[in-house]
Parts: sequence; C-alpha cells; structure tokens
Amino acid sequence: MNDTVNRLIEALKSIKDELESVGWYPTDAYSTRWWGGGAETPDEVVITAILVQQTRWDVVHEILNRLRKLGLNTLEGIANADPNYLAEVIKGVNYRFTKAQRLVKLARNITMIGGLERLRLRG
Repeated sequence: MNDTVNRLIEALKSIKDELESVGWYPTDAYSTRWWGGGAETPDEVVITAILVQQTRWDVVHEILNRLRKLGLNTLEGIANADPNYLAEVIKGVNYRFTKAQRLVKLARNITMIGGLERLRLRG
C-alpha cells in the first residue's frame, strides 16, 4: 500500500504546475492556497466563506483587499467592529447587513473561546 501511495504522490508532484494552472493546489491540509478569493490565513477563509454566499468571487476578492487595508481581515478585527460600519465596508456583497451582523457575532464567539486554533483543537 505504501508503495502505491508513494507512486501516486510522485505522479502528482510531476504535474504540480499543470494542476495549479487550473486552480488545484496539492499542498498540506492546513494551507489556505486551495481556497478561492485569495485568502491567505484561516481567518480570511472563514470571513470569505460567509461573504461569498450569493456573491461572485471577484467581488469578494475586492472586499477582502478592502478589509486588509482597514485591518479587518482577522476575526479579532471583525469582533471589534461595529456591524453597521462593517456593512458599509463590505458594500457590494449581497445581503451585506445580515452578513455583517453574522460575521461580527461569529468572530466574537470564536475570539471568546481563544481563536480558530483553539476551536480546531476542541473538535
């Protein structure tokens, strides 16, 4: 079995560039490279997972860049934000008022228990 797995891994490594050219990133399980929208951290994956619902990825990518510039690309930053202010920042996202409220509540809950890593360890 190990020999088969090793051959498969080597085969995937040999076509790594081709896989990445179509958006498939063979990497470790905790990498954010596979997630669309350009998320670079686990916090950004969570944030964009909510923003992308009923919204195009290109819009979410633009909003994520805006959040980064304002320091709102972390769950801690979102947790400390006013939902009405966040709704203005994410303008362009469908259901932005609802998403802003839910993002703030989710971020506060995750932050209260110690962050995503702590949540993962509880799982």
